[in-house]
Amino acid sequence: MAEGDTPKVSIIVVHWAQNEFRSQKMRECIVSLIQTTGLSFPEIIVVDNGGNYEDSQFLLDQTNDGNISCYIRNRKNMSFGFARNQGLKMATGEYICISDNDILYKEGWLEKCIGILEAHPDRKIGVTPLRTDRQHRQAKCWKGELEFNGEKLLLNTKAGSNCWVMRKEDFLEVGRFLQHRVAGSKWADKFVDKGYLMVTMEKNPLAEDLAFKKGYNFRAPIENTEL
Repeated sequence: MAEGDTPKVSIIVVHWAQNEFRSQKMRECIVSLIQTTGLSFPEIIVVDNGGNYEDSQFLLDQTNDGNISCYIRNRKNMSFGFARNQGLKMATGEYICISDNDILYKEGWLEKCIGILEAHPDRKIGVTPLRTDRQHRQAKCWKGELEFNGEKLLLNTKAGSNCWVMRKEDFLEVGRFLQHRVAGSKWADKFVDKGYLMVTMEKNPLAEDLAFKKGYNFRAPIENTEL
């Protein structure tokens, strides 16, 4: 990408080193993010809420190496809603990706998410490369399906809060995150209230939530008699 070009996608990752496990998963997340998006030249923005000097040094090194476009370090934990908004203020891409710090990305995840959005320009959707977690696999959360390159993808009202992609203009319609202990849930409610649904990747997910495996139940049937 030439200097001065507008990046197509801005990816915002928030980190807080609450324990050693989370620090380890953050490093796996960032490395996989860099490795799987190189050809897309995204704008990677990381907001660090502190807690571990070594983590901050790792992220700063990635910034110095040119892998992270923008690195913000708060002196203390300002909450993830606040930190996400900090990153969003710096975002210049046509598309926004919000991601937690424990996602393991697979090749092609970003291209597929963007491809789905571009194939359905009139649909009010976001796209997650993840499967839907156990809590949100009930029938009431499923709202039909969407087709992309011959594949039928399910739509959900609650999925993908830990990693999703959407058009920046659509994100601005929904609005930024509240300074609240459940800022993600509050934002997801606004997302649905504005008429948006999340496209999920149930059969062939292109990302994995490293810290939430017990929250998935892949063998359980999807509870939706309408599909």
